[in-house]
Amino acid sequence: MKESLLRAWFMAACIAVTQAPPLRAEVHGGESIVVQPGQIVDGNLYGVANTVAVGGDVLGDVIVGGATVVVSGHVRGDVFAVGSTVVVTGRVDGDIRAFGGDVSVSTALPGDAVLLGSTVTLMGRVGGDAIVGGGRAAISAPIERTLYLATTEASLSAQVGRNLVGIADRLVLEDGSAVNGDVDYTGNTFELAPGAIVDGTVVHIPAEPQARMVVRTGVTGWLQDLIGLGAFGALWLFLFRGFAQRAIETLRGRPALSLAVGSGVLLGAPLVCSVAFAVGVVAGGWWMSLFGAAIYAMAITITFPLTAALVGRQVLMVPLGCKHELEPMLLVLLAQSLLTRVPVVGPVLSLAIVLFGLGAIALTLVPMLRQARLPSSPEPMTTAPASGSA
Repeated sequence: MKESLLRAWFMAACIAVTQAPPLRAEVHGGESIVVQPGQIVDGNLYGVANTVAVGGDVLGDVIVGGATVVVSGHVRGDVFAVGSTVVVTGRVDGDIRAFGGDVSVSTALPGDAVLLGSTVTLMGRVGGDAIVGGGRAAISAPIERTLYLATTEASLSAQVGRNLVGIADRLVLEDGSAVNGDVDYTGNTFELAPGAIVDGTVVHIPAEPQARMVVRTGVTGWLQDLIGLGAFGALWLFLFRGFAQRAIETLRGRPALSLAVGSGVLLGAPLVCSVAFAVGVVAGGWWMSLFGAAIYAMAITITFPLTAALVGRQVLMVPLGCKHELEPMLLVLLAQSLLTRVPVVGPVLSLAIVLFGLGAIALTLVPMLRQARLPSSPEPMTTAPASGSA
């Protein structure tokens, strides 16, 4: 029951990730995105690049993704960042939602913080609730309201204004930490240092081996899938925007044909790759079959953000007031990641997503490849009529 309540809070917090209405926006892409100190972005900042550095003044929200994301400027709205490394040191007037490998936040925050990563370091005061999930978490700044944890290992060395609700293998309340409310913890090891203070009650439910396995493989696996698909989908939307838009429109306009073609691709592509590998071993060029298998695997991965982008555009884009598919797509991806883990329903839903998506991708790629292979037609030569008479 305790785990169910925490997961419900955790998922509800994640659902709120993409619900801020956008202002005017600037969309960037490429190898790097840099907003220099002193530079002003009048509205929201959207972008995906290898390196993202926001050192200027953004008058709206920052919604970015990349290998390295650093926000050191002043953001007047919310920050939503996905990356291998996410660092937020600048002033943020709204909420922070950061997903990645190493996530570090060292700025005071008036709103809520949702931080998911392999390693999470929170060193800035949070004026609202804090939701921390993933691998290891170290919290050394005050949380004004409630702290929710779903990690493998977590340590607290600051004050929590209300309650602490956590699921972790190991939870440590260090000297100088204080919880003004209750501590409700499910896990294997709970350490309360002599200098730690809990004003309310402490409820510690030891985790059985099976429960610990569920925490690790369930919550952590779900978060990894969600972060990976979200980052992949954002890159796909921004870096391959033309192809993404055509695929979305193909799936919207020809769903039945997409389903039929997708069934053929799902069954036929592995067979073709296997035959190509066997022939390549004898005749040479076997590595091309591995390249084809990699493309096939990537196409299956794309089907999830593709279908999520379509559903988000058709169902959520107008009610949420969004001007870009990214935010609705991420929200639908969250729902997909949860529903695909439901017994019976999950496998059926995953199969449907893959079939529709593969068909739309194939129907989009074939005309594009044909168009790329067709030589441009030479303009007809015209001759001027002879002037005068012979």
